[in-house]
Parts: sequence; C-alpha cells; structure tokens
Amino acid sequence: NELPRTPRTPRTPRIPRHSHLISRDDRIRVQALAQAGHSRSFISTQLGVSKAQVRYSERVPPTLKKRSGRPPLLSPEQVEKLIQFVRQSRATRQISWAALANHFSKWNVTEYPICYALR
Repeated sequence: NELPRTPRTPRTPRIPRHSHLISRDDRIRVQALAQAGHSRSFISTQLGVSKAQVRYSERVPPTLKKRSGRPPLLSPEQVEKLIQFVRQSRATRQISWAALANHFSKWNVTEYPICYALR
C-alpha cells in the first residue's frame, strides 16, 4: 500500500550575504557565456555560482572599482620615516605604540594609525 519513496536531494548551501562578490575571472566567464547565448541557469551550474551572482556579473564591468574607505592618516613618506626610526636600534624596536605617537607628535596622530602602519 505504500508508495515508493524518492531519494531526497541534498540542500544547496546558503550563499553568504555578499554573494555578488565573485572573482574577476568568474565575472569574465559569466559575461562570455551570456554573450554566447547561454541561460543563467546553465551558467550558474557550469561555474558553480548562484543565479544572483550570474545576474550581478552580467550588469557590472569585470574589473570592479576600487572600494572606497577612509584614507590613511599617515602618508607613505611618514610611514617610511616611522619604519626607519623603529629599525634604528633594539631600544626603538621595543617602544610602545603610545610612546611612538608621543615621539611623532608633530604628525598629530594617536597610537592606532602608527600600529596600523607598522603591521
């Protein structure tokens, strides 16, 4: 009396929130396949990306713009001076971030940009 059970298909994993961020090479492949006339479903299965990623990749240029963000507080010249100062001796290599900020107080920065620059 029972109907035969069909095997369950495994669930597809959840796509992370920033799923549109795929590699430049994958965006180029998506655009090439789309220009060749392939469907979004075909492209997504071929490349192992979601349909949303395919849709996104069709709309944007392959090389994305540089992501905006806060500009660095120290110029490259200041970072170079800082590195040279720290490398001078063993004593200067052991100075705390706060002491470095005091030493370079004319730059008007706290220890955080100095710590970031010396990473």
